[in-house]
Amino acid sequence: MPQTARDVSSSGERGFSIPVSGTDTPPCPPTLANAEACGDLPTNSEKSDLNWGMANRSIFVAAMASLSAGGFLQNHAARSTGLALFAGKSLHKAAKAIRDNDALAAAVNTAQAGGAGLWSWGVASASSTMKGTGPAVMALARLIDVAAAGKNNENLIGDLCEVAELALLSAGAFMGKAPVQAAGFAIEASGALYDATRQHDALSATITSVQACGAALWSWGVASDSSALQGVGPAIVGASEIARIANMFRSGRETGAILPTHHSPSVRAPSPQIAGAAQMTPSGAVVRNDVPSSGTSPRPIPSPVGRGSLQAM
Repeated sequence: MPQTARDVSSSGERGFSIPVSGTDTPPCPPTLANAEACGDLPTNSEKSDLNWGMANRSIFVAAMASLSAGGFLQNHAARSTGLALFAGKSLHKAAKAIRDNDALAAAVNTAQAGGAGLWSWGVASASSTMKGTGPAVMALARLIDVAAAGKNNENLIGDLCEVAELALLSAGAFMGKAPVQAAGFAIEASGALYDATRQHDALSATITSVQACGAALWSWGVASDSSALQGVGPAIVGASEIARIANMFRSGRETGAILPTHHSPSVRAPSPQIAGAAQMTPSGAVVRNDVPSSGTSPRPIPSPVGRGSLQAM
C-alpha cells in the first residue's frame, strides 16, 4: 500500500500589524473585507492544496473498499480494480506536481502509477511476473524519491518502511510465497505505528494507529489465507481514512478553505482601515507580518497527515 511522493499543504498562520511611532495600531477589524489582508483567511494555494488532498484521499477510500471486497469474496477483479484506482490516485498526484512545477514528484508519481497499473494487470491475469514487477517499479520510484530528499527527509524511517514493504510484496509475488508478502504488510503496520507517535494532534495519531491495526490484520490474513481478515484489514484502513476526510472537511468549512478558488482572488485590496494605517506609517517604519492580529492565532488549515504507504497500494 505504498504512498507516492509528497502531499503538499501549508497553514498560512500569519497576522498583520504596523508599528507607528513606537506604538502598534489596533488590529484590523475582523470583517470579511479585510480578513484575508489580516492573514485570517487561507490563500488560494492553501484552498487548492486542501481540495486536492481531499480528492486524493477519496480515491484512496474507494480503492480500499474495492480491495476489501476482493478480500472477502476472493475476487481477482475487485482486487484489480482497487489497484487500478491506486494508479489513478498516483496520476492525480502527478498532475498536482506538474501544476506545482515539481518535476521530480511528477516523475515519481507517474512511475508509481505505471507500477500500480502493472500490478493491477497481474492480479487480473493471474500473472506472477506482472504482480511482482508492479510493486518493484513502485519501490524503485520511492527509493529514488527518498534518496533525492537526503538529509532533509523528516520521515526517513517511514519512507524506508514503505520501500521495504513494496520490495517484500514484489519478492513474495515472484516467489509465490504468501508469508513474504505478509511480512511486507507487517512492516507497513510498524511504520504506521511509528508515524502515529509523530502526529501533532490526538485525532491524527488515533486514525494512523487504527490504520496500523488494519494493516496488521491484513498481514495476518495474507499469512493465514483468511478471506475474512483480508477483507477486514483494508476495510478498517478505508473507514479510518473517511474519518480523516471528515475532519479535513469540517476544518476547511471553519476556515473558509473549502470554497471555489476561481471566484476568490488570491490578493485583495486592503481595507480602508489598513490603507489609512499604512498612510500614517512614518518613513523608515517596518511593516511586520509575523505578529498575530489578535490575542489568538487564526486556526490553521490541517495538513493532510497519515502513514505514507497507507495512502496508495
